[in-house]
Amino acid sequence: MEDRNINGRGKNANLSVLISTILTTFIMSSIILPVDCIAQNVPGINLKTFVGSRPDLEKGEDDNYHTANWYLYSLQLKKVEELQATIDKINEDISKETDIDKIPVHVKKLEAEEQKHSEAVSTSQDYYIEYVKDYLEYDNWVMVFGQARSRALFEIIYNDDSENRFNLLTNTGLNIGQSTGSVYSELVSGQLSAFRIGLGVMVASTNAEEENAQEQEAFQRLSTYGGNTVLSFDYPLIYGHLPKNQGVLLTRFILKGNADFPEFGTTSDKWAGSVSYGLDVYADISTSNNAIRFFGNINMSKYHGSGQFRDNLGVNNTDFSFGQLKVGLMFNNVSLSFVVSTFSSEEGLRNRNVIAGGQIVN
Repeated sequence: MEDRNINGRGKNANLSVLISTILTTFIMSSIILPVDCIAQNVPGINLKTFVGSRPDLEKGEDDNYHTANWYLYSLQLKKVEELQATIDKINEDISKETDIDKIPVHVKKLEAEEQKHSEAVSTSQDYYIEYVKDYLEYDNWVMVFGQARSRALFEIIYNDDSENRFNLLTNTGLNIGQSTGSVYSELVSGQLSAFRIGLGVMVASTNAEEENAQEQEAFQRLSTYGGNTVLSFDYPLIYGHLPKNQGVLLTRFILKGNADFPEFGTTSDKWAGSVSYGLDVYADISTSNNAIRFFGNINMSKYHGSGQFRDNLGVNNTDFSFGQLKVGLMFNNVSLSFVVSTFSSEEGLRNRNVIAGGQIVN
């Protein structure tokens, strides 16, 4: 199947102090883990459960799976073509009309048909996306993604509402550990061409000793989302799965713009920023009823940061690589994860902590 294209510092400081105080109090008075822990969010992947049995389908000669959505799309596409033919005929009549008094009648008819055509095109695009979801369900391996396939896949794995192209407060994470804690929320997400875009913010807090508080807090941000304000671009590269999504492999290219604003709560009073890009590989297997999913996630990114970004982390270079290996489980839209290894071109960032964390996924 070919992929088709379709259509006030003071107030902020008080807020960050309040949240930081709550986090610090919670961290000091509740859970003290036996290892030096910080929090880690996992990708907000929440695969839809396919219940019941589906018919076994083979691709037709046109390289499509002839599902109900494929037939609906085909019928709607035929309607679009018929309306376009009507519009072309009206335009031809206008060009040949010799009675100027009749032209307004033709124009009014043309406008009505163009409105019908626009609505039919929109409906056909919706049917097509639903069919692409069918295609992704039946085809166990997909490695070429354009706009339609990318949108359909992200609607599957993030449970995005197809009627609302931009979703608010989609992922929320509360992270706690021995000396650090943070609250993260993805405020808005949506589709731009073949990319899924997300904008999120995070407030971090630490009760570490003064001499390494800044470094601990910076590493907290690096190992979760990258900064206290993050703009991310996701593009799928490989999607493979077992029937009913009981086993999944997903590889994505992720580009991020990260910024640390003192107004959102940092131990440093200077702005720091970075750009990162790299690969993220996610794999899971679920129970027979999809109630529990066990997952693994490995990622590696290249970071290009500002001088303050380097100084906050206590590393030697502004450009470095950093990656992590995570394992965990997800149930009832809640994910729990542990980072079992970190690796970096900077020695100070390698296997630095055992990391635990959790996330709520809408």
